[in-house]
Amino acid sequence: MRDAFGLSYLFISHDLAVVAQLSDRVAVMYHGRICEIGTAPDVLAPPYHPYTRILLASAADDEPAAEPAAGGTAAAAHAGCVFATRCPHKLGTVCDTTPPLRSLSASHAIACHLDTMPDIAVLPVSVRADPQRPAV
Repeated sequence: MRDAFGLSYLFISHDLAVVAQLSDRVAVMYHGRICEIGTAPDVLAPPYHPYTRILLASAADDEPAAEPAAGGTAAAAHAGCVFATRCPHKLGTVCDTTPPLRSLSASHAIACHLDTMPDIAVLPVSVRADPQRPAV
């Protein structure tokens, strides 16, 4: 219907495997703020933002992955990066400032301090092989 009638859809889900199958563009949000946005292949292969990684890893498991509990859960009370209180890669006081939404390419942007830190490896995460759910 999207192609036949030129429609746009807003699809909201925590299951990035499903999102990858249905969406041309993806915006990953945490507590109402965009963490990563771009075309589905740019955002999901490999995921750059730690929250995108957690969501994609939970789609790869039968059981959802637990978010790291590094600090409190009140993102609204945190003045810096919205994900800093739960981020497994928190960069000390660097993450106490709000990262701008920076372009990684013409079709991909990320709001994270990690993309400026070359010593932190970005490891691709892929959805497990499942005949009912194609790999991302």
